[in-house]
Amino acid sequence: MARSRQAYQPSSLSWRELYRLVYLRHAVGLVTPKELLGYLRKRLPFRDWSLWRLRRWVAHALQDPRCDALLSVTVLPPRCGDLERHLCRALPEIREAIIIPSLADLDPLAQDTYLGLAAAMTFCPRFQDGQGIGFSGGRSVAAMAIAFASFLPSDITLRFYALHRPDAELFGFTAEGIVSELIARHLWMWGQKAFRLHPTNWVGNLDPLTVKPEVLDWCFIAVQPLTEEGRKFSSPALTRKPIAEVLGHLFCSDGLPPSSPSLYRGQTISLGVLRKMVRDGKTVVLFAKDEQGASSLAALYRARFAGGPLFNAVVTDEVCACSLLRQLGEAEPERGEKGWQRKRQRFFAAHLRFAATERCRTNQEIAQRLRLNPHTVGRLLYEAQWSASGDEPLLRLQVIPPFPQPAEWLDWEMALLRGLDLTEVRVVQPAKDEWAYRSVGEAAAQLLLEWLAMARHFSVGLGAGRAVRSFVEALRFPHLLKTLPNLQSLTFWALHSGQHQPINLSIGSEHLLHSIAMRCFGSSDAERVRCRRWRPDLSPHFDAIFVGVGALDEMERAYLQTVMGVPAERLRKAVGTILNQPFDAEGRLLPIDLPQSVKIFPLRWLQQLVRKGVPVVAIASGANKAPAILAAWRGKFFNCLVIDRSCAEHIMGAT
Repeated sequence: MARSRQAYQPSSLSWRELYRLVYLRHAVGLVTPKELLGYLRKRLPFRDWSLWRLRRWVAHALQDPRCDALLSVTVLPPRCGDLERHLCRALPEIREAIIIPSLADLDPLAQDTYLGLAAAMTFCPRFQDGQGIGFSGGRSVAAMAIAFASFLPSDITLRFYALHRPDAELFGFTAEGIVSELIARHLWMWGQKAFRLHPTNWVGNLDPLTVKPEVLDWCFIAVQPLTEEGRKFSSPALTRKPIAEVLGHLFCSDGLPPSSPSLYRGQTISLGVLRKMVRDGKTVVLFAKDEQGASSLAALYRARFAGGPLFNAVVTDEVCACSLLRQLGEAEPERGEKGWQRKRQRFFAAHLRFAATERCRTNQEIAQRLRLNPHTVGRLLYEAQWSASGDEPLLRLQVIPPFPQPAEWLDWEMALLRGLDLTEVRVVQPAKDEWAYRSVGEAAAQLLLEWLAMARHFSVGLGAGRAVRSFVEALRFPHLLKTLPNLQSLTFWALHSGQHQPINLSIGSEHLLHSIAMRCFGSSDAERVRCRRWRPDLSPHFDAIFVGVGALDEMERAYLQTVMGVPAERLRKAVGTILNQPFDAEGRLLPIDLPQSVKIFPLRWLQQLVRKGVPVVAIASGANKAPAILAAWRGKFFNCLVIDRSCAEHIMGAT
């Protein structure tokens, strides 16, 4: 018995954790447990977890309902080629048919979406620059229009025409609404980062009375079946009841209009426009679905005897196509296309998992709906996403960062995690440039807090610089200790000591320890905090190290020459420093002769800790630090990174 949908409750996981897991599973493609667990075990904090604990965590996270909000999924419907060819042979006036699986038994509300998507997949690649396209109202036509962005180049020039305009005050899936939405999406949504498109290369015309056959190259029209309730457009005195409506024009089952005018009041094109387009070889596409849609299509097909064909292409589903053939007295084909049933099953499984009105979150639930084995469902979903037997994938997935977290922050984090093969990355966006150090410091402090929450004893090495000072300030001693009741001892080590010079920023390692010690003094938790100077003979254990990355500007060069005694010729190739030790663009250390009074943790030892997997966190702010960070990454001086947005942009641009 599958767990009920109500049993799933949001977990205590953060949005960042869920986003990263969903990204790895769907964007990177780590779909098997072995691949996913293997990747996570190289990253913090999972590196120290047992395999059993990590496996349970992943299973729990993937059942979180919030995961659905992180995925934008387009399920591409397959086409039944055999049935399409049979329909075109049986009905010669139809030169092209697009037939997709029917969702009548699974999710009838979604059928319009897939009809529109199938039409966009087929016809959008055929559009040429400068062509005119007409639209009726309807959900299927709107779904096609919305899908334009996925199948058209952004620089194409097109003209759009609303083919009818109801007199009533209607909003939404009207022809006018579809055209206006197309223009809006073209201008504001196609640019990935910002508005980049020319504002006049798409033009919309909302007045149907001005539309002539000469300006149209394509028409896409939804057929509206009329039930007893839907016949309110027609006069109650009519003896011949209409069964279909197209662009405000009514049709009876024989393809003729009712015996007297309808009560429809609005603006619409004449049927002569459609007939002229068909005669000229242009494409007029009708959308219809299910049994009622078949009756409407049959009526419109019979209307060719009253002036000529009204359409020459159709987009529909299997149920509608077979019913249309029966109503027109044509034999149904044997749908024995090799592999078609497998394609349908992939489509149904993918729809239930990612796009259904009520989604199934487990393979067991999908298996019950489709009456399949859960293992078979898992294989179907894999084939749908990553293709199988040479077929095109049925899924297009995009992982969306959670609102209101700006998308670029988490995208940059994942790009840097993967591109630089780091164990942890945090990217922040300061509200003002002067708050950059504060922002990266708070992000680094949050990272340490996540590690301390699971520790009883912890040892931290501290470098120097403004970024590390902002990190210490963000720890908010002594209040921090009250939030960590399970932490028994927290030791800070100054990795750089022995400097004697005038100070104006108090950003040296020793200064930071003085600050921590004074803030904790007198607190009931003070005995849990220890501050120590590092010396080569101590060889302390480190659980994490936080260092700043410096760009070798004139101030830094002057400091290295005057205080550290580094000759100027040795700094010619230097691009950055960590713990006041310079390195070149390839991450190679440059030799320096330290005064005996200065004790600095050697960078070659830092490299050893990185190789052992100890978290070494580099903190930096500003685009000017990007070359130094890349050089330090090449030298393997860190495996975790906390930076601001401008720095992340320049790093990604250089890699």
